[in-house]
Amino acid sequence: MSRPRLALALAFVSGLTSLGYQNLWNRLLASGTGSTSYVFTSILIFFLVGIAMGAYIFSRCLYRTRHPVALLGIAELLWPC
Repeated sequence: MSRPRLALALAFVSGLTSLGYQNLWNRLLASGTGSTSYVFTSILIFFLVGIAMGAYIFSRCLYRTRHPVALLGIAELLWPC
C-alpha cells in the first residue's frame, strides 16, 4: 500500500473511532443528566475544537518535516497517551 493511501486509511479509521467515542460520550452523559440536546451540543463543540486544534498543530509541523505521513503516524500513536 502506498504512503498516501496508508495515510488516508489511517485518517479514516481515526475519524471513525472518534465518531464512535463521540456517540459513546453522548450516551453516557445523557443518561446521567437527562438532557440530550445540551450534552450533544457541548460534546460537538469539544469535538470540533479538537479537530481544529489538531489541524492547526499539524499544519504548523508540516512545513518542518520531509515525511508528513510519518508525522501523522507518530501523532496517531501518541494520541492515547
